[in-house]
Amino acid sequence: KTLTLNEYLENAKEKHEKTVYYTTDKIAQAQYVSMLEAQDISVCYLDKGLDNQFITMIEQEAGVKFLRVDAGVADVLKNDGEKFESEALTKLFSEIGGEKLKVSFEPLKDEDLPAILTVSEEGRRFSEMMKLYGMADNMPAPESELILNSSSQTVKALEKKAESDPEGARLAAKQIYMLATLSQRRLTAEELNEFLAISFKSIADSL
Repeated sequence: KTLTLNEYLENAKEKHEKTVYYTTDKIAQAQYVSMLEAQDISVCYLDKGLDNQFITMIEQEAGVKFLRVDAGVADVLKNDGEKFESEALTKLFSEIGGEKLKVSFEPLKDEDLPAILTVSEEGRRFSEMMKLYGMADNMPAPESELILNSSSQTVKALEKKAESDPEGARLAAKQIYMLATLSQRRLTAEELNEFLAISFKSIADSL
């Protein structure tokens, strides 16, 4: 259904006051959308392209914030459990993702989800604006953040595996990172080939 901004904000007062969550691609961003909708948060579908300058003006005048579903982890998605962190996993995923990747830990309500990849709203908007002006080739990609789920048994098991089987842990971590990346963007041809090779090896090892 179609809502005005005021109608959306009125419905959002209890869980995310003054914040509008939106998606530009319901298929590519399906995981993020489903996580929010599981917590009864309505997600706006903005499929006609976002005018960053206009949205910024609306944010300033109305005192609201537009956040794409993959821009971060909403407080309502976080669990109250103890925050588990691991230097070994931080180092492992930093090596896999490169210097532009920030690694952090958050306890999430969805314990089956080991990790999600996010890009800040501000960084992505700036990158999109540079593309609009034909300056994308001279600009670095916006920094991304890999959030490892402190509530995930998979993440905790991976830390133990990093000590007992470093090579096996690296392959598993690479697969987790690429699966998280698939929810954020398309893999490059090289990434896709590597992901398929790792996945086939994982299947063969499990048989």
